[in-house]
Amino acid sequence: MDKTIKQEIAKDALAAAAVHGLVVADRESTNKLAHVPFTLWSSPFPKVLFDQAVEVQTDFNALFQALRVDKTILLEVLKETKRGDVFTARLLEVYNRHYVMSRSQDI
Repeated sequence: MDKTIKQEIAKDALAAAAVHGLVVADRESTNKLAHVPFTLWSSPFPKVLFDQAVEVQTDFNALFQALRVDKTILLEVLKETKRGDVFTARLLEVYNRHYVMSRSQDI
């Protein structure tokens, strides 16, 4: 592919990233934004690894479903993470508040 065409595609992709919010604060300057890393062309991926991912997907779906419906499992899995990660701890506080508020109440 011609170098000029590649540059035009890259320029358009950067504009699309900005329009769709794929930006973060620039490390060098507090009043600038930088695009998040992305690729224009697909990268080769070994089929054997893709097949392994497909094979375990059903198990991951079952795990996520269990975490979604059983608060006890979710809290147990995240117990250690909560101690060392402020963001996760705060997220679990919000989850607990929502869980309490969304429970049905007797009238």
